[in-house]
Amino acid sequence: MIDRMKLMTRNEISKKLRVQNEFLILTHINPDGDTIGSALALYSSLTGMGKSVSVYANKPVPQIFDFLDGFEDIKSVNEFDNSKITREGCSVVLVDFAEPERGGIKELSQDEDVIVIDHHPITPNPNYSSIIETDISSAAELVYNIIKSGDMPMNRAIGNAIMTGIITDTGSFHYPNTAPQTLKVSSELLDIGVNISYVSEMIYERSTLANRKLLGLAMERLTKDNQSKISHTYISNSDIKRFNANKPDLDFIIDEARKLAGCKLYILGKEYEQGQFRISMRSRGNINVKSIAQTFGGGGHKNAAGMTIKGSWTDVLERVLRKARMEFD
Repeated sequence: MIDRMKLMTRNEISKKLRVQNEFLILTHINPDGDTIGSALALYSSLTGMGKSVSVYANKPVPQIFDFLDGFEDIKSVNEFDNSKITREGCSVVLVDFAEPERGGIKELSQDEDVIVIDHHPITPNPNYSSIIETDISSAAELVYNIIKSGDMPMNRAIGNAIMTGIITDTGSFHYPNTAPQTLKVSSELLDIGVNISYVSEMIYERSTLANRKLLGLAMERLTKDNQSKISHTYISNSDIKRFNANKPDLDFIIDEARKLAGCKLYILGKEYEQGQFRISMRSRGNINVKSIAQTFGGGGHKNAAGMTIKGSWTDVLERVLRKARMEFD
């Protein structure tokens, strides 16, 4: 349960962004469209106010986001310099997550100024300046509202970054988190020149050859249990090496698996490292995959979550299915 007494409003966060002079923006590990879009939208808006801003990510950042302004300026999280934070007027901003470890750095000390902008149902560190809105589609939508609330710079390039976060986190407006307010924000972005078809094309229609090959393998292995209404598939470490693939080449494969009719739970295992699977899950209706993920130290949303588990695919799948069936019951 989030203690709302510790949370800040959009106005309070925007005022804080206006007062501070220097920002280090962090994205979460395995960066997706929401964390990248949110970070680059803030980056462009704040630099437009004359602020000193740096964006850090756990590389490689998916190349599909290279059409966004500021993409080439993203630095590796390995370059993150904690000493900068000690300077007066410098803040660390976490977008789409709330724990520094998920950004790929060691825990920040309590006397450092940290701003959290997130939409996941988590309890933030009480020492951080946090805004958590769980009824919103994405961190990007929240960033838009903060920028608007503070009358900060907004233009088409910033809008493209916002739209990227919204499109990827709503599954192109397919997921249940698409609300009237989401469409209202999208309409306002259209008014400033954002082209949804262009943003969608940049994200979804520039797949690598490795992605297409791995998608084919995943679909070939796709298994459906009609009784439990669970489907699952996997990509092995040897598959990844065979096609000389990077992590981003496995993006969106779970979304293709989710198109299989008659299922309520979809599971994809990605063996980025030998003997260790990154599990991505999607669900329909009341199946809470976040609850499943948390059992294994992961997290996410009710209908979209993930975690990392060590073991062979057979063992990992058995453990996940056991927990999933408990959730079904």
